[in-house]
Amino acid sequence: MEGNGLLPRDRRVIRASSSRKDRIGNRTYADHKANLRNQNAVRPASFVREIFAKDLVGQTKLTVTKPRQSTRIRSPHFALRTVANVEYAWPGLPCLVCLGAEKNFNKLAERMEENGEPAVDQNYFKYTVAKAIFWRTAEKLFDTLELDGYRANSIAYGMAWMAEQSERRIDLEQIWNEQKLSPALCDGLKVVTAAAHKHITTQSGNPGEVSKKETCWQEFRARNLTDGAWKAELSGTVFLPANTEEEALSTEWAKVRLRFLNDNRTMGELEAFTGRDWMRTRRSDPIYFYAEKTWEQLRSERLRGNQKLGINSLRGLVKLFSATT
Repeated sequence: MEGNGLLPRDRRVIRASSSRKDRIGNRTYADHKANLRNQNAVRPASFVREIFAKDLVGQTKLTVTKPRQSTRIRSPHFALRTVANVEYAWPGLPCLVCLGAEKNFNKLAERMEENGEPAVDQNYFKYTVAKAIFWRTAEKLFDTLELDGYRANSIAYGMAWMAEQSERRIDLEQIWNEQKLSPALCDGLKVVTAAAHKHITTQSGNPGEVSKKETCWQEFRARNLTDGAWKAELSGTVFLPANTEEEALSTEWAKVRLRFLNDNRTMGELEAFTGRDWMRTRRSDPIYFYAEKTWEQLRSERLRGNQKLGINSLRGLVKLFSATT
């Protein structure tokens, strides 16, 4: 029916008056409405125009209208799984990416629970977006290679290899500023990703399972794949993973604990003095018991029931000591 002009390929909305409906015929008009419903979408346009189309039955004039497009612009975004992928591929841990989107994201959540959330600032945001642009570009380049399967695995290996070879000096600042990768970096990424796919798929056993093993990654990591022009664009800055909350807490603890090395008061008394709550079961402990310990010793400290102090408890401890200043 599209070839007859009644249902244009751009799925324009056809409106007809009741009088025109009668001239078309009930059955024909019902068929038109059913076909429009089956198409299930009306594509928005930036303008409204009216043209006249010919009907199958005769020369009935039908008004064809394109609805007005919304002026709301959808912001660019990327999925949380992409953040998890780059947070492990960039430091050289592609094996965790190969576990799959759900397990990889869970690993990232567990790491943040154990070590604390990253220190989120302007640079963290910019460089995370830049790494996401790197990953998304790699996906597009991989699709041009016409390779079968294991795209995420190959990209994770490729990104990790380039990060390792560059000593993490791929210029994330430039990627952020330009919102894209340079042609030289794209060429290098394409070569490395193709090599990663070949390495993974030529392993004995199931390639998806083998790519999860550290030995598979270490073999690929040691390979000399390219000395392309992308290395000439490396930055003088090393873009290391962002400092974690635990590192910030560790620095703060090293400062505040010194004032309490000889403090014989109990933790309960310190809570009462500062107005802050910590751990009800530890209120009888002397303050110096904690103050004399380094951060590493606190992390390995065993509580009653053989439990360690978690990051949340340690965060509360640092805040409690800091509240006295």
